[in-house]
Amino acid sequence: MIYGIHAVKAVLESDPSRFIEVFVLKGRQDDRVLPVLNELTRLGITMQEMGRKALDDKAKGASHQADCPCETGSPVQ
Repeated sequence: MIYGIHAVKAVLESDPSRFIEVFVLKGRQDDRVLPVLNELTRLGITMQEMGRKALDDKAKGASHQADCPCETGSPVQ
């Protein structure tokens, strides 16, 4: 799993095929996140909006910046 807007952008630029599914804090639609979400949608990557508690649970205690996407990606080879 990767966490945070900057990590998401880096993977989008280098290897977007790594994305399996993206988890986004419900209601997060600001200028920093919206272009990333639009690109993920354009690429056909499944996104799920969820509340803060669900996102915290999904991240299993890892810091996801609370207001940024939390994604799963395939293992780096």
